[in-house]
Amino acid sequence: MAALLAGCNGGGSEGDAREILQKGFGGSIGTARLTVDLTAKLEGIPQQKGPVRIELNGPYRSGPPGRLPDADLDMAISGGGQTFSLGLISADERAFVEFGGRAYEVSAATVARLNGGDSPAPGGGPGLRGALRQRFGVDPLDWIADPRDEGEATVGGDATRHVRGDVDVKKALGDLNRVVARTAAPGSQPPTLDDAQVERVSELVDDPKLDVYVGRDDGKLRRFSLDLAFEVPERDRRRLNGLRSGTVTLDVELNEVGQPQRVEAPTSSRPYKELNDLLGGRGIIGLLFGATTGAPQPGGPNSPTQQQLEAYRECIDQAKPSDTATIERCNELLR
Repeated sequence: MAALLAGCNGGGSEGDAREILQKGFGGSIGTARLTVDLTAKLEGIPQQKGPVRIELNGPYRSGPPGRLPDADLDMAISGGGQTFSLGLISADERAFVEFGGRAYEVSAATVARLNGGDSPAPGGGPGLRGALRQRFGVDPLDWIADPRDEGEATVGGDATRHVRGDVDVKKALGDLNRVVARTAAPGSQPPTLDDAQVERVSELVDDPKLDVYVGRDDGKLRRFSLDLAFEVPERDRRRLNGLRSGTVTLDVELNEVGQPQRVEAPTSSRPYKELNDLLGGRGIIGLLFGATTGAPQPGGPNSPTQQQLEAYRECIDQAKPSDTATIERCNELLR
């Protein structure tokens, strides 16, 4: 009876679970339809109305080691009562942002940094794990502690093996520092955390869990989700703008794995700098949450006034992503 109950609940050893993870993160996806949903709920910040949510959806094709994959993703960012839609395209070793009915090409230097530069770290290989090891010298399997085989589950109509594990927050944040440092623009100060901050954050996060689903028959990754919660001690809330607690969930799903996916670069585009200038140096995230991402600063010659920003937000929130004429009129409000 004990053996039967263990089998019904997965019951695999840690070695079995880690082997499933190695197959899932180590194997090349090839092609798939990618869906990403990141949601953060923050309690205690007065100006934060409702959760912050980022959603992506679109076709995906794995690239060779050391190169960005091809993808054509629709992206929606919502928060503070506002929503923005844009597109992210990577194709033919070029990258673009689509906004307001126009495509803006990211500089070749930025694409090179995202590719890992001219001196990738050793120890790469296929799949997500190999790409991270080659580009940044980090291994995502190091972030997963005590993995457990939870048995079979169905994802997108495919039979999968489900593994659940704890997340080593300290290790994950340390590796994230390495990723941020390697992708920062030359001459800029990357926004990394020092050792004390990493230690402090790891203390605040409460028992984060990671669920991974790997194809039973082909060993390819189908889904992974991360759930974490945190509470901020009262002594730290003032310097965090009143933040008391929060939850963060990340869900990544891959459907139509192995099926043909069409990704093409835009036929015409403008330099990405024009989009950044149009938004007053704030970028998309800055417009949504009121933050600046670089020069020009508020009050500069190219910076919209607060009244212009409010009018733009109201206009773009009512515009349909496909309504190019209306979006162009919204853009004029920032000039």
